[in-house]
Amino acid sequence: ALVYRFDNEIGKVGQTLQRAIELNPNLPDARIAYSYWLFRSGDNDGALEQAKIAADLDPRNDRVMMALANAYWSVSRSEEAIAMFDLANELGRTGPNWPRLTVGWAKCADIACFFDNFPGELMQFRDRFADIYIEPNNEEEAQAAIDSAMALMQEVDLLNWFNGSSCRFEYLTPLFFELFDLFLESEGSLYWHWPNAWNPECTNVWADPRFRDLVDEFRFAEYWQHVGEWPTACRPEGDTYVCGQP
Repeated sequence: ALVYRFDNEIGKVGQTLQRAIELNPNLPDARIAYSYWLFRSGDNDGALEQAKIAADLDPRNDRVMMALANAYWSVSRSEEAIAMFDLANELGRTGPNWPRLTVGWAKCADIACFFDNFPGELMQFRDRFADIYIEPNNEEEAQAAIDSAMALMQEVDLLNWFNGSSCRFEYLTPLFFELFDLFLESEGSLYWHWPNAWNPECTNVWADPRFRDLVDEFRFAEYWQHVGEWPTACRPEGDTYVCGQP
């Protein structure tokens, strides 16, 4: 699976992990690897199922609890995600509990609420976030917002804060692809950025021709064809497939 991953044969990773589980269904590492793979390929329910199995097999493993926290978060079960992040920290993980820090934003429907619930840990960046998230009046201002986000990313790792921004704010659509190019140099960050594409809010990203190019490059369609299941973002059409809304 690792060979395929680093060779951009990502479409084969899921098949390889499935085979590993067939050979040893009681291996937690295989279960959490498959959970993350399903998350990255758009199957959040499947990711949660695999993470739960891993947690039953090894309930005192901080990496397993992180996988379970991520899976709960991916299906919008924030309270359970927060609890699993806390448990992972108790078991030895270090790092912020992102769901707990951003829970105030879940109720927000406008930018004013977003800034009213700004986490204290990021208060030093509040004004710079305003440059990014205040709606622009024209294309020049929109590009300036994207440039501000990219500049901030170069200074501090704010991937978790920019996750999904390209989907929630249509003028930031190009940010998804600029971040992708940036993260090509950082395997771990790239693999955390890509799953945002499967969010139901991301129809604007799906409709961009660059999204189909990435699906082709990483051969996700090969995996979808193998399992016979497709994400909402893309669907088979004749001998090929299309991405974006019908």
